[in-house]
Amino acid sequence: MRIQTFVLKATCVAALMLLALRPAVSAAEVGPLERSVVHRADGSPVSFLVEAGAGGTQDALIILQGTGCREVSDNPSAARVAELLAPDHRLVLINQPGVIAGAEVNLVDGCPTDYWERSTLHQRTLDMLLVVAELRRRDWWSGELVLFGGSEGGAVVALAAALLPETQAAIVFSSGAGMTVRELIRRALPPPVAADLDAQIAAARDHPSGGTRWAGLSYKWWADAADVMPARALALSSAPILLIHGAQDTSSPVEAARAGRDYLTTAGKDVVYFEYPALDHFMREAGGEDRLPEVMEDARRWLAGATR
Repeated sequence: MRIQTFVLKATCVAALMLLALRPAVSAAEVGPLERSVVHRADGSPVSFLVEAGAGGTQDALIILQGTGCREVSDNPSAARVAELLAPDHRLVLINQPGVIAGAEVNLVDGCPTDYWERSTLHQRTLDMLLVVAELRRRDWWSGELVLFGGSEGGAVVALAAALLPETQAAIVFSSGAGMTVRELIRRALPPPVAADLDAQIAAARDHPSGGTRWAGLSYKWWADAADVMPARALALSSAPILLIHGAQDTSSPVEAARAGRDYLTTAGKDVVYFEYPALDHFMREAGGEDRLPEVMEDARRWLAGATR
């Protein structure tokens, strides 16, 4: 296991949302994205997008975004990460449960009703398994897969990595894998709100409904996620693991990332931990300077060595 701490010097442009940053000039551009759908056992759709290719076989890069119901193709963040991290891989993006590309749906609190009813960590994991099952039918796929997840998406990557034998590498970005979701969020919430956390989780478990929400997440989500400790699932994977975290992250406190590093090290995993002392959840400095290109260059070098 390697622990690396980075002090970055070059400056770029400020980020707006998690990984939603302007494209790097030197990066290869992601091609057009083609919409696809697979169906769950109950007939409900899982919406995903696949980068168009020019022929031949390619490895796949699945990128999972964090919490929220934004349609993934409307978020430039994932394409930017793909450009910087693995431009030779074909990009696959999976929408949150209940978010269907191009569909007109009724919104509740800004999100589709089906999002509130279906979006949980474990449902996102099951959806990824369905999408990969569909990829196995595609002639272009080489059968090798890199997983990248940011924030909540990092927890889903941790849950899925061991379930996908094609996984060549798993990258968990700004996602504290070493604590339960309950404890991670307790540390991130303002104290008056955190004081109500356990009572809200207990209520969510009594009535795990998508129609009741607290702190921007449904009771169904809370009931599913509260006691998930992502590193425990990630330790079951044989793939090389990279954890990336900014020490100034207030959404996912760095202590949770360090705990994930320690848990995976104790489990004997092939894990590397990159910590950036001056950077936040979005890989920005305090003044807003964007450091994502440098961070992704570090990750790209790691990935090249890990998947040789």
